[in-house]
Amino acid sequence: MPVNKLRLQLRPRGSVGRRSGTETVAAVLLAFLEQRTWRQADLARHVGVERRQLVRVLDDLTRAGFPLEREEDHPHVYWSVPKQWFPGGVAFSGEEVGDLVRVLQRAPQSGQRDRLLARVSGCAVGFGAVVESSGGPLVTRTLSPAEESCLAVLQQSAERKAAVYARYYTLSRGDIGWRFLSAHRILLDRGRFVATCHRDGRLKWFRLDGVISAELSEREPFRDTEAAEVDRFIRESADGYHSGAPAVCCTFRVKLPEARWVRSHLPLPCQVSEEGGELVVTAVTAGLQSLARFLVGLGRSVQVETPELRRLVVDLAQEALETNREPSVSESKPEHLSGGRIQPAE
Repeated sequence: MPVNKLRLQLRPRGSVGRRSGTETVAAVLLAFLEQRTWRQADLARHVGVERRQLVRVLDDLTRAGFPLEREEDHPHVYWSVPKQWFPGGVAFSGEEVGDLVRVLQRAPQSGQRDRLLARVSGCAVGFGAVVESSGGPLVTRTLSPAEESCLAVLQQSAERKAAVYARYYTLSRGDIGWRFLSAHRILLDRGRFVATCHRDGRLKWFRLDGVISAELSEREPFRDTEAAEVDRFIRESADGYHSGAPAVCCTFRVKLPEARWVRSHLPLPCQVSEEGGELVVTAVTAGLQSLARFLVGLGRSVQVETPELRRLVVDLAQEALETNREPSVSESKPEHLSGGRIQPAE
């Protein structure tokens, strides 16, 4: 129940005096909705009653089964409620409900998100008009029911340190197979996650939409990896690709005007500087193949200085030229069996 739905006519805070028992109880409950722990003197001032009246109310609530905890730290007395004390859920203020709605709207579209938005819309006063599961101005990535289900399992794997038994579609080979994974990091905006593959014990990238089904495994132990190692793996990758080989320091230059676009679309973490009207980019990566594909698309606007990367760029460019070269005259105009050329239709 949002706090903004509770509307009580109470005295202004700070006017210490006597209230009716009902008023005092309501004010105390509202105070604990705002924060879980109060110093007794501060709570009395906040509620607007004398200390003795407050203590009687707190004692009555405790005897009635209200989950109040009392702690003394001479000369002060503190009263607290447990984290999950609110009956049936968690309390949000009106401002927090608005924040909650906006955060949910920014999440990937899914059945679970839509159900939560509908729930907030039905409970919160004044928010029905802004709660839209779809069709609003904010468009986010859509999760299929399978992705939503598998995402929950992968998240539990990373949080609980439990292995996953997954049926996965490998795009490069075009086959489907079962494998054990230990999930470490999920990059939801990229639709990928990093996990240890139990087939060879290596960190690898996996696509979220490639997971056909997944379940936590009790018979296979989780294979943990240091967070710093996972960070390094992600940092050395290019657009979700890591060759597994040692990373190489690469440098390339991009001319204007393409440099303005490249700065905000680089597929990996880079150091960027400007030199003589050019963008100078340096990156340490084990994703040379993916980076080379990106650079080929820049054509004559890019100059690659690192030999290993330059060879890949040249090879890819030559393959593209060979595949897409203009056909010769004999290839473009096949002849009739009689020897005459095919004439265009009138």
